[in-house]
Amino acid sequence: MRNTLSKRFFIPAVLLCLASRSSAQMDFSRPFELRLFTGLSMTQIRGDTGYGDEWQLELLSKITEQNRISAKSGKAFFMGAFLAYFLRPDYGLEAGLGFFKADVPNTTAFHSEFTWSSGARTKKSAEWAGTGDLRIIPISLNAFGRSRKGKFEVYGSAGLTLFWNAFQAAATAGFSVSDVAFILTYVPPNWEKTVIQSADALPVGLEIQKSSWVSPGMNVGGGIDYKLSKKIGLTAGFRYFLCPKREFEWKWKPGFYDGIDAVITDWEFTSDNAKYAASKTTSPLKVNPSFLQLGLGIKVFL
Repeated sequence: MRNTLSKRFFIPAVLLCLASRSSAQMDFSRPFELRLFTGLSMTQIRGDTGYGDEWQLELLSKITEQNRISAKSGKAFFMGAFLAYFLRPDYGLEAGLGFFKADVPNTTAFHSEFTWSSGARTKKSAEWAGTGDLRIIPISLNAFGRSRKGKFEVYGSAGLTLFWNAFQAAATAGFSVSDVAFILTYVPPNWEKTVIQSADALPVGLEIQKSSWVSPGMNVGGGIDYKLSKKIGLTAGFRYFLCPKREFEWKWKPGFYDGIDAVITDWEFTSDNAKYAASKTTSPLKVNPSFLQLGLGIKVFL
């Protein structure tokens, strides 16, 4: 009888102990963590667009011209938030939302050479600076894990990202032109033709009109937290966002332009000229929205 009572009390005691231990392990009274951060970002936008042509007209036996438009991403800014929900004490899911903005300036180097039938040569060169703007809103869903020791927590996460991207740019390129006038003079018994010709290069505007698109991608990152209180902490981390590249064609803008040396002024650059220049333009600008983000912020235990 005593052995039976002992077994009856021993079994509930073991179950109570295991339940208590399991409860302690699964007791995470704050299953949500919110990280708010801002910081600098680095992008990988680098590309050159070329333009080249060769032609002749009247007293000009040869005209060659080249443009090289080089674009490179500049300073970038990122801010965002990630909300983690723990399915287990140290593992769960994470949702993220961010905003990224980067300047994408460009420079154009233009060179042309006019060779006259007399053998004389005229060279023209110019450089122009242009602007560009890339904006991204990444929406992410990740698997999340962490390791805790004292007030410190090391975490990592990776998953899928949906990117909303918007890009636009403006640049200037040279386009060589020549103005020809004929003077007919009657010198008995014949008419004599005199050719008056000038040459210059127009600084023509180019643009990539604002374009937006959505792309799927990935992200991976991690960092370290320091707990200040039961509800607030500090966080520092990095994250790499991987997004597919996209190509853009520069569009030449019709209008009236003055030559870079003012030899020719108020010249109309027509839509036909724009189409012709576009046909001589090579290597579209490649935009890579992928970026590395380094951030500091605060952590909130919800």
